[in-house]
Amino acid sequence: TVGPGLGTYYETKELVRRFISEYNGRIVLDAAGINAFEGDMESLRSAPCEIVITPHAGELAKLTGISIGDIIADPFKASQKASEATGKIVLLKGSPTVISDPSGTTWINSTGNEGMATAGMGDVLTGTISGLAAQKLDLYNAAILGAYVHGLAGEIVSEKKGIHGVMAGDVLESLPDALLEILNENN
Repeated sequence: TVGPGLGTYYETKELVRRFISEYNGRIVLDAAGINAFEGDMESLRSAPCEIVITPHAGELAKLTGISIGDIIADPFKASQKASEATGKIVLLKGSPTVISDPSGTTWINSTGNEGMATAGMGDVLTGTISGLAAQKLDLYNAAILGAYVHGLAGEIVSEKKGIHGVMAGDVLESLPDALLEILNENN
């Protein structure tokens, strides 16, 4: 994962851009990592690494120039356009979370709730995706499954603490419960 907690210094942005231009592995790009490419989708397109970009509407607006209003009005279209323009996987966080790949395939995540719009929630999501990718799941499916598990963990927390009691740390702690629920449903 590249981006969370990096800050907005010019030198940091340049380091992120240089790293991504030379790295050949897989990356989950979030927060300041996305903002390092503000208005420059071509640099992402030409990057040799496999990337899933995980913006919220504001970050996607900075990256693409699409207005926040248009992104919120049609997140499906915004995610698809950004994925096509960057040549990378785009997971647009929100309600709903939309995951698109450059071939035009798009998924809408069915889990989660409005209580998950809290600080640190995106960090838990990117960590979940990275963890799944580290277990050899391809990046697109790691993004889809990561969003689903993350949202399900948020639902589990809201059942225990109420919709206004959902916090990122609680979602993190509920990820194993969400995975067990999925496994039990499939057995």
